[in-house]
Amino acid sequence: MNIEELKAKFLQKSVADIKDVDIALRAAPFLIREVVRLEAELKEAEERIKHISSQFKKQPPTTKKGKKGNAEWEIKLDEKKNRVYVTLSGQFDHRSGKAATNQLNMVVENIRKNFDVVIDITQLTPDVGNRVNFHLRKAIYILQQMGVKSVVTVTDTKSDQSVISIFSDRGKEPAFKSFTSGSLRDADLSLDNEGKFLKV
Repeated sequence: MNIEELKAKFLQKSVADIKDVDIALRAAPFLIREVVRLEAELKEAEERIKHISSQFKKQPPTTKKGKKGNAEWEIKLDEKKNRVYVTLSGQFDHRSGKAATNQLNMVVENIRKNFDVVIDITQLTPDVGNRVNFHLRKAIYILQQMGVKSVVTVTDTKSDQSVISIFSDRGKEPAFKSFTSGSLRDADLSLDNEGKFLKV
């Protein structure tokens, strides 16, 4: 049984055609064996990663929280999903903007490429000044340099349009995908399902 042949025949289908029933029935035992083999490989890889991780005395932070003046921020890395969550709230100024972007840099310092970022600005005070915009643009630059794949901005009707535009890559050849969402849950669903829709 050839796995490449099965991929070519069934990868883009949600169900097998009646004419393909015979090959699907023959493929089932083969695929079960492959699943069992891959599960064993995955378990071994997870144990190896756990062992290697334990060898490092200092590991990069996966969470950073901060508060300066009237501004607060939280940055969390979901290693399994390779996804960073950033929450900005309150009134940012030059100093708080700098502190927040510096901490973002610390969290993404050793991230794997093709990661996603969800930025929640629903609690961010509108009318962000130019000096804060500079630091937000710096954050996007850092993410681009680290190999970000998608940036989702969680917004509401009060969100500052100038801030939303900072998190959108509208260049002729965009370096990353960018879109907005009305909630954190919807942002997660969009990213989880990105590229997973099957053609019938």
